[in-house]
Amino acid sequence: MKKLMILIATLTSLTASASPITLGMVSLTDMKDRDVVNLPACKFSPNQRVGQIKLKVFKHAAEIDHLRVQFHNGQSQRLHVRDYFYPGSSSRWMDLNGRKRCIKKIVVVGDSETRGFRPFKQAKVLFLGK
Repeated sequence: MKKLMILIATLTSLTASASPITLGMVSLTDMKDRDVVNLPACKFSPNQRVGQIKLKVFKHAAEIDHLRVQFHNGQSQRLHVRDYFYPGSSSRWMDLNGRKRCIKKIVVVGDSETRGFRPFKQAKVLFLGK
């Protein structure tokens, strides 16, 4: 019985750590935009160390050029996305170099594809990590 309880606890912790966490959200306008998601230090918040990130687009279509991920240890990584996302679509899981680290901020360069037919509307971009 004790071994079964340990096995269940281990499996629960593994599945909990594999589930995505929400890192933050930005709004993109219809002009080339640079927006930042600032995250608190991992020690003092629900922010966790991640090895992969993913983005999801809501409300309006968006074109994402690239992401710059800056970590709390001072390192940074540039991820080339260069893709068009329809509302409700998402990217693949993008691997971050090295081991799992705590993200300080994510800089996204892109714009909302609403020019002409829906000017000044904003696409929402949600960032997930695991």
